[in-house]
Amino acid sequence: MLEAVEADQAESFRDFCASRCGAHFDLSGWPGEDRITVDTTAGHRLEMAYEGPHSIDGERIDYNAYPLFDGPGVDAPTDTGKITFRHDGDKLTLDFDINQGAAVLPMRVIG
Repeated sequence: MLEAVEADQAESFRDFCASRCGAHFDLSGWPGEDRITVDTTAGHRLEMAYEGPHSIDGERIDYNAYPLFDGPGVDAPTDTGKITFRHDGDKLTLDFDINQGAAVLPMRVIG
């Protein structure tokens, strides 16, 4: 499980790591039920099943209404394989060179 937060949301990296290590992480449903449950450092409970459904604090995630990537200074148009980050006049574009004709491997990053 990977959790990322803005640098100003944690007192220090050490404090963040201590908080992350202390958060609830339940693998009792893996692999038998193909499900894991984890609490975030902000106190939200994520439940994820390999074939779905996924939920946040018991509420099922509607992926059709959920932004694929949303954040200040970030642009990631669907189906382009590109993501651009902007901050204080700097710009970085990552191009994952996707093949539009190839079968896709679905994945979601929730955070």
